[in-house]
Amino acid sequence: GAITVTKTESGDGGDLDMFVLVDGGQGCNPATCLEWGTDSLTFLATSEVSYFIVVDGWEGAVADYELAFSCGD
Repeated sequence: GAITVTKTESGDGGDLDMFVLVDGGQGCNPATCLEWGTDSLTFLATSEVSYFIVVDGWEGAVADYELAFSCGD
């Protein structure tokens, strides 16, 4: 089913983006990017496939954040 990831930043944060990478056996590889978003993203998860959720700061931005996951059909 679909998985929605929501990011909330606390404090004086920078510009953080999220990315979902598919684990193709090469570890955390940017070439396997499936979806991206700023404050939330939704992607269709396949059973028996591993995914990486990456939070990265634009131009080196740094901030505290929390991720929330919800699963649906």
